[in-house]
Amino acid sequence: MRTVDKGPDYPVIVSCVGGYPSSDNEACFDISLLGVSYQCRSLAERDGYVRRLQYADRVAGRAWKQWIDSDGSGFSVASAGYAGRPEQGYLASYADSELIVDCDDFTVRSVFRYAVGCYGRLTLTDWIGGWNGPDGVYLDVSKHFAGLNDCIEFARLNNQLAYYDCAKDASYEVL
Repeated sequence: MRTVDKGPDYPVIVSCVGGYPSSDNEACFDISLLGVSYQCRSLAERDGYVRRLQYADRVAGRAWKQWIDSDGSGFSVASAGYAGRPEQGYLASYADSELIVDCDDFTVRSVFRYAVGCYGRLTLTDWIGGWNGPDGVYLDVSKHFAGLNDCIEFARLNNQLAYYDCAKDASYEVL
């Protein structure tokens, strides 16, 4: 077991117990990180899940740094893992990606758990973002577009009320 400290609310506990027999005599591997646990039946499955947790850890760390630096106004982290909003183009959210977290309950763990859930369905043009909204902190996955028309079409298809203009750092209503 190993502990990594990334701030007062981000104690990361990584444990991987492996090779013990399960009730059906198959090898089992238990993995736990920030309260997210998974039991694996093979080394390949274990390695895949470890990659998912490592990805989520990178995203959460970069997102939390942006959140702190912006005094809690928002963050954007590319699915490829680099942080910072794109300087050009537009972002629109996927219909099924939104999660609202109560402001009092929002921590880096919230971002970590959200990123674990998103892993595997993200493309290289997707971004995980968060911002303060009227009902709490909103987390979602957005797709990046170079052109406005493509972004608006995507937003309409995904029943979104707004899109984000990266160059102007502003959101606009989808008409």
